[in-house]
Amino acid sequence: MEENFEYTFNNGDLLYITPKGEDGYTVKVLADEPLMETFSDFENLLYGIAPIVQNAVGDGVEFGMFVSTLYYHFAEQDDDVKALKDEIGEILMK
Repeated sequence: MEENFEYTFNNGDLLYITPKGEDGYTVKVLADEPLMETFSDFENLLYGIAPIVQNAVGDGVEFGMFVSTLYYHFAEQDDDVKALKDEIGEILMK
């Protein structure tokens, strides 16, 4: 069973992602405006969290660390994630 993904941005915002279940990926964000949402697949999840990530990252180094951490956390268990490897950063910046 895959573990939850947790990431704390340098600004203190927390992002939790529960691995894909029957309903998809569940995302919880603890920030100025808490958010909880479910996404049917990994690509939809990326588009959904893009504004959160853009507001939370402080610089390119932090962005790169986040993208790498997110990818490697989910890549081994989900072929959809592997297929998006080169697009994750681009999607998150849209």
